[in-house]
Amino acid sequence: MDFDSNPAAHGAQMALYAMQNQQAGRSAAAAPPNLTSLAASSSMHARQRLMTCSHNDSTGRPTTYDDLPPEILQQVADHMPFDDIGNLSTVNSQTYHALQERRLSWLCRKRISHAGALDRTSVQQLLTEIERIGADSLRAELLQALWQRARRQYKVKPELFIAIFQAAGRVPKQGLQVQKYMIGTLQGMPIQYQRNLYRFVYADAERRAPEQGSTWGAIASMLPIYGYTPPSNLWLDAPQIENEYRALLSRLPALDASGQAELITALADVLGALSLSFPSPQYHAYRYDLASATIIEWYETLFQWMQRLPASYRGAPIGALADRVSMLPEAHRPVHLAHLRHLTLSLPDHQLGSALRYLPGALVRVIPPEQHAHEISLLEPALERVPPAQRALAALGLLEATSQLDDALLKQVWQRAMRLLDGINGPGIAEAFYDIHLRIGLTLNNQQWESAETEMKAFFERNRFDQATRDEMLNSRNYCWSRNYQTP
Repeated sequence: MDFDSNPAAHGAQMALYAMQNQQAGRSAAAAPPNLTSLAASSSMHARQRLMTCSHNDSTGRPTTYDDLPPEILQQVADHMPFDDIGNLSTVNSQTYHALQERRLSWLCRKRISHAGALDRTSVQQLLTEIERIGADSLRAELLQALWQRARRQYKVKPELFIAIFQAAGRVPKQGLQVQKYMIGTLQGMPIQYQRNLYRFVYADAERRAPEQGSTWGAIASMLPIYGYTPPSNLWLDAPQIENEYRALLSRLPALDASGQAELITALADVLGALSLSFPSPQYHAYRYDLASATIIEWYETLFQWMQRLPASYRGAPIGALADRVSMLPEAHRPVHLAHLRHLTLSLPDHQLGSALRYLPGALVRVIPPEQHAHEISLLEPALERVPPAQRALAALGLLEATSQLDDALLKQVWQRAMRLLDGINGPGIAEAFYDIHLRIGLTLNNQQWESAETEMKAFFERNRFDQATRDEMLNSRNYCWSRNYQTP
């Protein structure tokens, strides 16, 4: 297909190739179960339109932008570098009208990136521009970009958070994800504003109608942080945080399955901040010491709620509960882990990654060493079903507690984990190796790390990474200031 010569032509052609390749390579197994038929229908429709547009090639006349239907132009734009949208949208009237909203989005993004110090007036002006855009997905992307830009300021005033948060609430569906993201960034706000903003998002969650979706999971994840600030600003002691936790637990009956799954996951996770007997690196700065009986009661309550969920929502709650099983009495741990493993094996494919992210490590930490190989082998049917997009999660889960394995099993587990990563490239593999170095590598002694490096090198060889990329991804100094191995 020949496009008109213009500054965007090369980018547009490459984007079209990317779009076609993505559609050709997309498998039904990789799509969410409820979207598989929709994705297939959409891809077929797009290919039919592409064939119609390409028909002009047989007449000897080059295909131009005028021949492309608006939906194809929009799909091309989705795969182009964002900076090229301005050029593509001004090729002619056809591209201008087809990409009008994307052009508005591009202009807003430029204003956001080039804005000076943001105050209430400038943010409101940007919000007015953003809300002129009808496409919910574009508005949500811009609101998240605006909050990311606002956060980079030395001091962010709470009114900026509130204005952007409320604007996100006016975007159906996609806006909910922006609001959850914003709640998760509150710990980066100036300390003097954190308490009031926590109360603000809490009150907003109480007012939400069921069709607006729930933010309780995101709020629960902030509980340890907002229960404790530096000593001079301590505002929530252990009895108070216990009351707050129970109040969040009481929200579960009113939520749908998705909201329940998020809240169960968050509440299981923050248990790691509530006991000094079971230190969690994630919450090293926010620690309470609640009674063990209370911790056990809450864990059992969450476990029961997890079992009531449909299987299509259990993955993340299973992973979170597995990660906290060490907080139970020692005699109770194997029984709960066996139950979690059984439930994991019955999960639908799209739920496996989040469950396997923590279950293998929990098994290794809890069960006797002589049973490690058997227990890990029982997970193999689930590992074989993990969708490509979630294999990095499963690989990291396998590697999580390899420092506690004997040499032979450690080698086998690293081989299996690296096989899971086969075929992954781009940001996904970079993120996986970031976690391998910072979360897993630092727990290994020199001999264990050498064995791990052997399997990583074999992975790079199988997947034909160039030497420069191999050297960069194997160099621990690219991931942390120094590497302090444990001694054998």
